[in-house]
Amino acid sequence: AGCCAARQKNPDGSPGFGDNKHSDDAFLLDGVDNSRPPTTLQLGLVSVTWNRIVAAGSEDLGISIFRHLFEVAPGMLRLFPFRDEADIYQSRTLHALGGEVVANVGRIVTGLVVLQDQTRSLAALGRDLRANGILQGHYDVFGKVLMQTLSKRLEDGFNSEVEAAWASAFGLVSRAMIANNYAS
Repeated sequence: AGCCAARQKNPDGSPGFGDNKHSDDAFLLDGVDNSRPPTTLQLGLVSVTWNRIVAAGSEDLGISIFRHLFEVAPGMLRLFPFRDEADIYQSRTLHALGGEVVANVGRIVTGLVVLQDQTRSLAALGRDLRANGILQGHYDVFGKVLMQTLSKRLEDGFNSEVEAAWASAFGLVSRAMIANNYAS
């Protein structure tokens, strides 16, 4: 099964990136509802699958995430300092940022069990992202990109149970990052 619902288009036909309107509605990834907190079993699946991906080699994981991001939402490239480089995928800045993304996802996965302790740091990360031009709708785009990347990395290990676990965990984290950072 293909990952992630088809992305919406803007009225001009360009890929949709969402807007800055606040919504409590969860986005759906191939019909997987992420509005409920993950169960203990789902938290375990997220942790196990992330560890499997990292153990297989995470050197290019951040680059892979950004490659998928710019395929899905090419307009988001303008938000990054390496946007004008001839070969962005060879950019030291992109490699460094990719490493930061992988490290942040790893820290979040590790801390999902004690999310209440992370709420303030997730809110601060969301505030920083907003200050750098990230709109609320970009969280949906990143969620879909993350799911595509996980699907490709885990191959047959990315089943509906794993997808539901990641969707639920991402929904929980993204809501914490969005809360109070975007006007309704």
